[in-house]
Amino acid sequence: MSILALRFLFEPLRELSFSSVGASYIAIGAPLTNPSRLFILQNLTDETVYISDDGVNNKFKFPPGGALTLDNVSNRTEQSSSNEMPQGTIWYVKHAGVAPTLGSITISTGYGSEV
Repeated sequence: MSILALRFLFEPLRELSFSSVGASYIAIGAPLTNPSRLFILQNLTDETVYISDDGVNNKFKFPPGGALTLDNVSNRTEQSSSNEMPQGTIWYVKHAGVAPTLGSITISTGYGSEV
């Protein structure tokens, strides 16, 4: 896929209910179908959670209501390069000590399309 996309599209929302967030990592929906140019992760639960991209190592810690927005292509170093999050990436979540009792973890992601 070219870095010069004709349109910007979103993949379907990935969401994991609070009741599925345990002491071990669990995937937040399916792997990315397309390389991600815009990535938004939200902890809409009532407890702190850890997030990982390998299901083993803690990469981010999110308090209740915490969010992360990554614009993966705005800071590329060359016109011909791309910093997109790779297709197939899976994100995982586990609680940071206390299991949540409401809400969900969500991922929204957008990609460039040539059609």
